[in-house]
Amino acid sequence: MSIHEQTQGQMYRTSRILRTTGRSGTGFPSSSTMPARRSSRASRRQLLIALNQSLEVKRSAVPLLGRHWCSWAGGTESDGSTSLPRVPKSDLEAARDLARRAVTLASQEHERARRFGDRIVVHGDDDYPLCLDDLPLPPPVLYIVGTLPAEPAIAIVGSRSCDAYGRAVAELFARRLALAGLVVVSGLARGIDTVAHRAALDAAGGQTVGVLGCGIDVDYPRRSARLRGAIAERGALISEFPIGCSPQPRNFPIRNRI
Repeated sequence: MSIHEQTQGQMYRTSRILRTTGRSGTGFPSSSTMPARRSSRASRRQLLIALNQSLEVKRSAVPLLGRHWCSWAGGTESDGSTSLPRVPKSDLEAARDLARRAVTLASQEHERARRFGDRIVVHGDDDYPLCLDDLPLPPPVLYIVGTLPAEPAIAIVGSRSCDAYGRAVAELFARRLALAGLVVVSGLARGIDTVAHRAALDAAGGQTVGVLGCGIDVDYPRRSARLRGAIAERGALISEFPIGCSPQPRNFPIRNRI
């Protein structure tokens, strides 16, 4: 089922995030909440979690660094490479320095995530969503609160400054689609996104997923704690940004690909 509708700045498009529930077919099992065992050498998983927090390594370089981690981070196949295709030298040097602290950084991030009820899934985990694998730059790390529903999904997104007609249309579509068994995915921003989430929750048995442009612990939009809690109970909140990351403007185009 699909919708192609655009009214007064409101856009409806099919969603990538829930076309599959992951390799296991059962969503995200609790095993993903457990950090890797401590060791003197960081695992690929620990490296990705550490790199995802870094302000010194470009976000676009993180998936490539994770893909070729054995060649630069001291993996069993390390050849001490001083360059990687499409990775600037400055990013590689910063990543190599970060690798020395990756075990500690990843452990600390797991602790922060647990305090907020998050679980962390990295690209390459068995429960990473297959539907994101074909992106040019898949999110290297996903933070999740709640449970990603297995049902088919559709995204409803639109303007923060919507008019009454736009709100009414978004509410109508979100409620009816939720009643039909589709999971409504949106961005938890003010305006159309919030309307879509609330309408899905108002539908009997409705489920919804919020994809955030900030850390999953950040109160954004402000005073949205009740709505966020309801979404987590009837679906999930998901973010690729680390704990504590503020909702910076550059984050939102990045999250939109999900």
